Amino acid sequence: MKVATIDTLWTYFLVSLGLYYLAGQPVYVALPLAALATSPAPTVVVPVVKELGAKGKFTDSLLMFSALEDITCVILISLSIAISRPLITGGENSMHALLISLGEITGSVFLGAAFSFVTVYLLRMVNPGQPRLLLVLAMILVGSGLTTLINFSALITILIMGFVVLNFAENTENLFARVEEVASPLLLLFFTVAGATLQPGLIPVAGLAVVAYIVVRIFSKMSGVYASTRWFNMDQGTCHYLSRCLLSQAGTTIGLTMLVAQQLPEVSDQILTVMLSAVIFFEIIALPLTRSALLQLGEADDTHPNSMPGEKKTAVEERGS
Repeated sequence: MKVATIDTLWTYFLVSLGLYYLAGQPVYVALPLAALATSPAPTVVVPVVKELGAKGKFTDSLLMFSALEDITCVILISLSIAISRPLITGGENSMHALLISLGEITGSVFLGAAFSFVTVYLLRMVNPGQPRLLLVLAMILVGSGLTTLINFSALITILIMGFVVLNFAENTENLFARVEEVASPLLLLFFTVAGATLQPGLIPVAGLAVVAYIVVRIFSKMSGVYASTRWFNMDQGTCHYLSRCLLSQAGTTIGLTMLVAQQLPEVSDQILTVMLSAVIFFEIIALPLTRSALLQLGEADDTHPNSMPGEKKTAVEERGS
C-alpha cells in the first residue's frame, strides 16, 4: 500500500511539472494528464499473467500494485477535475470545488461499501452459475446509475464494490471469470470509440506534450517504484522488475481518459490526443516488458506452452549464484 501510494504521488507530481514546464501546458491540462499517468493497466497485466500461468510472490505483488494504483488514480482524477474546471471556466473558487470533490469521493466510498455488502448478502442466497453473474451485473448498473443521479463517482463506487465482493463473497473465482468474459467486448468498444475520436491533425501540435508525457512518466515510474521498494526493504526481484510491469496503459486508461474528456470538454481534444498517442506507445512496449519480467524471475509455469524454459533457467541459475 505504501509503495503504491508513493509511486502514484511521485508520478503525479513529476508528470504535472514536466507537462507544465517542459511542454508549456496550462495547469488545467497538466493536472488531468498527470492523474491519468498514474494509472497502470490491469487489462494488460492480468492477461499476461494468465497466458504464462505465472504464480509467485512477485506476481501477487504485481496484481496488488496494479489494483491499488488504479484506485489512487481515480481519486487523483476526481481532484484534478475539481481543480481544473474552475480554472477553465473562471467560475467558482478552486478550494470550494476541491471540497465538493472530496465530499463526492467520500460519499462514493461509503455508497460502494453499502452496495457491495448488499451484493455479498444476496450472493449467499443465489445458487452458483448464471444467476450470480446477472445479480452482480444488475448491482453494478444500479450502483453506477444511482451515483450518476446524485453526482458521485461511479468509478470509485464500482471499484469499492469489486474489492469488497472479491474478498468477502464466497466462490468468486468462477464469478469474476464470467465477468471478465462480459467485459472483453466492452473493452473493444472503448478502443473503437477512442480511436474514432482521435484527430491525427492534432498530433503534430501536441507532439511536445506527448513526448514529455511519455519520457517523464517512464522516469517517474521507474524511479518511484525502485526507490520506494528499496526503502521498504522488499526483495531484489520486486525492486528491479516491478517498475517495468507498471508502465502499461490500455483499456482502463482509455475509459478514464474518456471520462476526463467528458468532464472537461473545453480541453478534451488536447487530452484525448496526448493520451491516445501515449497509450499506443505504452501498449506496444508494456506487454513484452511484463512477459520478460515474469520469465526472468522464473514465476511462469514451466510446462506452459508460451513459456521460455531457457530464459527462466538462466534466471534461476542467476539467483542461485
